[in-house]
Amino acid sequence: MDGVSDPVVAPSALGPGTRASPLAMSPAPGLPDGLLVRTFGGERDAAGLGRPLLLARAGAPVTPLLTWIGLTACHGGVDWVPVEDSGEDDVPYVGDIETIGDLDPVPSELQRDPKFEGLFDLTHVVEVAVTLSDASLAALALDPRTYTPADVEIEGEVLTNVGLHFKGSSSFQNLTGKPSLKLHFNEFVPTQRYGEMNRLTLNNMVQDPSQAREILTYWLLNEGGGLAPRASYAHVTINGADYGLYLCLEPMDHDFLARRFPFPDGDLWEGANGADLTAVGVAGFELKSGLGDTARLREVATAVATPSADYYANADRYVVMDQALDFWAWQMVTADIDGYPYHLNDWFMYGDPGREGRFVLSPWGVDEAWNSTFQFQWGQGALLFNCAADRACLERVYTHTETAIAFMENADVPNQLEAFYDLGGAYMESDPRRGWTDADVAFAQSELLEFTRVWPGQLRAQIEAAR
Repeated sequence: MDGVSDPVVAPSALGPGTRASPLAMSPAPGLPDGLLVRTFGGERDAAGLGRPLLLARAGAPVTPLLTWIGLTACHGGVDWVPVEDSGEDDVPYVGDIETIGDLDPVPSELQRDPKFEGLFDLTHVVEVAVTLSDASLAALALDPRTYTPADVEIEGEVLTNVGLHFKGSSSFQNLTGKPSLKLHFNEFVPTQRYGEMNRLTLNNMVQDPSQAREILTYWLLNEGGGLAPRASYAHVTINGADYGLYLCLEPMDHDFLARRFPFPDGDLWEGANGADLTAVGVAGFELKSGLGDTARLREVATAVATPSADYYANADRYVVMDQALDFWAWQMVTADIDGYPYHLNDWFMYGDPGREGRFVLSPWGVDEAWNSTFQFQWGQGALLFNCAADRACLERVYTHTETAIAFMENADVPNQLEAFYDLGGAYMESDPRRGWTDADVAFAQSELLEFTRVWPGQLRAQIEAAR
């Protein structure tokens, strides 16, 4: 099976004791009889949760396959497979489906978008040329955070009247420096998209002389099956001037959800400015997609605010705790000291209708990952900090983190990092707007490479000491 022309498979054809599922580990409500599912190629599973399940291809005997903590990184085509019924209430997601209960799943065109895949092909650097009129230049000078029209050429395709504004906090720069950019393709032309994409983010990476911390983090998370955006490198020019190497980043928006969830219309909250699941911290969440049920946020905050001996079970009614602990494990494995739960910012939560509104977590703003000063610690985020009061939850933290460490080791992170250095090297060297010398870059890259080699062993030792 390798494409949208693959035959439709009905559960009744899979034999007794099986249910239809793709190679993706995201529990959903019970499936109705006669549910039809079909395959498609090119999806990467980043739904980010799961349980060890028994998998087999249609027509073959059911064979055990233990995915790491139920998280599966899918490469190339994805086949729908029967899953042995474990007797539990949760069953896996199905993706591109005809019907599921009373919910209306989105079509899977976004999951098959070749332009999206081309943007995030890690074997080449995307070319982006921005043209700003005098009027747009003046508008950005007055208000750099409000969309203004721009013409944008991406990989040879020209889009006109694209919404563009600058972004960033401590990394913010204007056109005299190297601005980070947000592009909204249909801000002024309602039907305009790049492929199936509405938006694109271009980060300036000015706080990272290695120019590789973000792309390495997002690559590893996606390879490991974590819920995280895709990223690649882009070379950007603005009005013909060379602005150097950028991180090309998939935005966290409704499109992001539609590529990963059958039901993408839940609330997507960005955690910033002290955002946490506490009575005070809920004020720090900013709605990015959905209707914005703040009462639900407050309900969840009340439920998880108090540590207890059965904290995991209580919190799991509101947050998919296995996925949250995977999120935490990846924060530790990537040594991201600036994100949740260590700082109350740089994270997202999605209330998934397919999981009865329970929340799943995703990182964001990982430019301070791979921090060599990182130490195993509980952090300050209430959702995960309170887990330490529950011995069962605590042991799950250790187990999830150990499994993520093993995945990192098997993924050969140092080799991939060197590939990123090679891919972006010429653009880094010729970047007229970078703020570092060649010696600065060489030192930062060498330091990061060595850290990726020694960090798995160091983190494992820290966890053993904590236990």
